[in-house]
Amino acid sequence: MDIFPPMLCIKFLDALPDAVIAINPDHRIIVWNSTMERITGIPREQALGKGNRFYSMTVFGEPRLMLVDLVLDPGLEKEYQGSYRKYGMNYYGDGTVTVKSNKNEVFYWAQASPVFDQDENLAAVIEIMRVKSSDSLRESEYNLRRITDNMSDLVSELDCHGNVIFASPSHYKVLGYTEERMMTIKLSDFVHPEDIPSVISALKKSLQTGKAGISHHRCRHNDGHYVWIETVGNPILQDGKIRGILLSSRDITVRKQLEQELRYLSIHDSLTSLYNRTYFEEEMRRLNSGRCDPVGMMVFDLDGLKLVNDTLGHEAGDRLLINFAGILSKCFRSGDVVSRVGGDEFAVLLPQTNQKALDRIAARLNIMIGEYNQSNPELPLSVSLGIAVKKDRRSSLRDIYKEADNRMYRSKLRRSSSAHSAVVNTLLKALQARDYMTEGHGERMKNLVALLGRELKLSDSTLTNLELLAQFHDIGKVGIPDRILFKRESLTEEEYREMQRHSEIGQRIALASSELSSLADLILKHHEWWDGRGYPFGLAGEQIPLECRIISLVDAYDTMTHDRPYSKAVSPQEALEEIARCSGTQFDPNITALFLKLLGYSG
Repeated sequence: MDIFPPMLCIKFLDALPDAVIAINPDHRIIVWNSTMERITGIPREQALGKGNRFYSMTVFGEPRLMLVDLVLDPGLEKEYQGSYRKYGMNYYGDGTVTVKSNKNEVFYWAQASPVFDQDENLAAVIEIMRVKSSDSLRESEYNLRRITDNMSDLVSELDCHGNVIFASPSHYKVLGYTEERMMTIKLSDFVHPEDIPSVISALKKSLQTGKAGISHHRCRHNDGHYVWIETVGNPILQDGKIRGILLSSRDITVRKQLEQELRYLSIHDSLTSLYNRTYFEEEMRRLNSGRCDPVGMMVFDLDGLKLVNDTLGHEAGDRLLINFAGILSKCFRSGDVVSRVGGDEFAVLLPQTNQKALDRIAARLNIMIGEYNQSNPELPLSVSLGIAVKKDRRSSLRDIYKEADNRMYRSKLRRSSSAHSAVVNTLLKALQARDYMTEGHGERMKNLVALLGRELKLSDSTLTNLELLAQFHDIGKVGIPDRILFKRESLTEEEYREMQRHSEIGQRIALASSELSSLADLILKHHEWWDGRGYPFGLAGEQIPLECRIISLVDAYDTMTHDRPYSKAVSPQEALEEIARCSGTQFDPNITALFLKLLGYSG
């Protein structure tokens, strides 16, 4: 190979501000540009053709490996004195050299790359070194310091023994430690005891493998609280060996809190704060292994919840769910899995719990529910329960759950009538408390409908229904908000539609009670008008059940003649005049005529 490249190539290389050297496969110099002359003080003519690492003697003052040598023989990497990085066949490094012409030490970045001929054979290796003056170096150091002083991330350097040899000022902002304190601090002083093993493991792995590692851990703030930190560690290579590790960390406390909140939300019921079905299923799979046998299973269903929701509203139903969840939370151990697994269904997994223990818990729970009902008669709890036990590995918790669930439903069927009656009685009490069955309203209506019914020669069974209807026709108003029921001004269209719902709500309540189920259809239709302008169906004339036509008239009369929270009473004569006026529109004209006659209205 020709030692001297063409003149044009020489001029081109001399024009570069970077130092350029190239050697052939025999390690002899074939390129030495003017910047190399300035740095080393060696003219090009003396350098070209020299071997035996002459180039490193002139640059470093001693025979040592340069990046060009690593390109020719990567096996020499372990002997290289300095830091380097390798990408493909190229090597990159940095360091300092002393310029012979002015004795100034300069910082340099270097890149060495192979050069191939037209046959793809290695022809040479070229190394380019970009040098910076001491002033430029100081400016770079100043800029770097300014960055580290103001960055929010934490930057630190550890030696191979884990000692801190550099810490950015941001440690004080995030952890409350000065740079000086960080230099003396030990890992055990500020890493959470539970996280120390994983941090040490990550550091060791990074130092041993030379690869970057990442860890999440808690660091103790100088004032005592803990901060979640994410740390990325990159090994520092020097002279082909790992000399330490560079750590880049950031505060991830907010992220961890969000992760914990999301995890909490993912496994808890948002209404009751008990575990949800997802977590219940997870724990059922975990406990199925047999290590915690016997495992008890208790399944609960809140009786009458749909009826409460339909009549008193979902807020009342939600209160029942929350109150029952509170009782369950007090009744079980911290290690038991207390869950809401459906709308009105709850389930509890009890590790290492046998049948006798479950029976004791069930008895205690019944006592607690009884005490709650005594304190909350306006909205009592009625609960159906099913129990089963996984005794050993031969049985599956999935099957045990089904067994407990079936037992719960059998219990619910046995007590459904009494449970619904209890809910209906509660609703009646609520209705009385809201002034709809006070001041003798029910008794007066019963007397009037009986009088009218006898005049109409109704059967005894129809008279009985009429008397019951007189008492319960407005039971659905228990589900209407007070702001509408007791409003003194005229109702808005939306409020009027809400008020009309009371007949439908009343029907649902009646259907839930064996004692009232025969009245359900009558309660639904007791606001229909003779001319078809009533609700909910717009029935007209004799399409409206007779009992409803009677109740509609009697209820209107009694309401007008007695004070209500939203209206003052009128005289019986005025009330009868209004009823006479509405004959044939709101009221059945035949029944109206008889009613007016019975009460002595002459017109």
